[in-house]
Amino acid sequence: RVDGWVHDGKLYLRVVDYKTGSKQFHLSDLLYGLNLQMFLYLMMLGQADLQAVLSATGQTALRLEPAGALYIPAKDPFVSAQPGQADAEVRKALDKELRRIGLVLDDSDLLEAMEKGGTFRFLPVDRRKDGSFTAASCVASAAQMGRLLRKTEDSLRQIARQIAAGDIEATPYRVGRDETPCRFCDFREACHFDPTLRKDNYRFLPAESPARVHEILKEEEEQA
Repeated sequence: RVDGWVHDGKLYLRVVDYKTGSKQFHLSDLLYGLNLQMFLYLMMLGQADLQAVLSATGQTALRLEPAGALYIPAKDPFVSAQPGQADAEVRKALDKELRRIGLVLDDSDLLEAMEKGGTFRFLPVDRRKDGSFTAASCVASAAQMGRLLRKTEDSLRQIARQIAAGDIEATPYRVGRDETPCRFCDFREACHFDPTLRKDNYRFLPAESPARVHEILKEEEEQA
């Protein structure tokens, strides 16, 4: 789903994906060309036919801006509760199960448009008393969002070059102890990758913090 909000001459676009199962979101995946789906949508929306968008909104001059990408749980949540437990505690636990995961722009007006009230039950955002965002908040500045989308495009170009070159080497990755696509791959019998043999080794990808991801992308563009 694509949501739009017109404000100050800009059309902010947010991509939403519904998930019936569990979903994890690690911003550092983008460093390695993984889980690009939502940022690919945002990237392509940014290259959309602006005239068609203007006609649909009745506006005469707008600038497209990426507002975020969110996964929404599409399931009835349930939590364990103790006899006599306060309703507010149960509600807080239920809200946690329904909280979106992903990334949104760190614009206060935009966040207020996404969820009214100033305190966020469902957006992956928390604020301190002074209004600043906590370290756990999944927010990015406009400059950071731009770098993420440019990294997405660079990754797609690299993938296309590898496909065109016929690169089909089996070099699966691993994050942590067991997170690897090999666990669910339908082609294991065909690739013959066997980590028990000396010739086959996983590519270990470090899980970087969001702050470190933004630092790395900024350093990459400065050195380019």
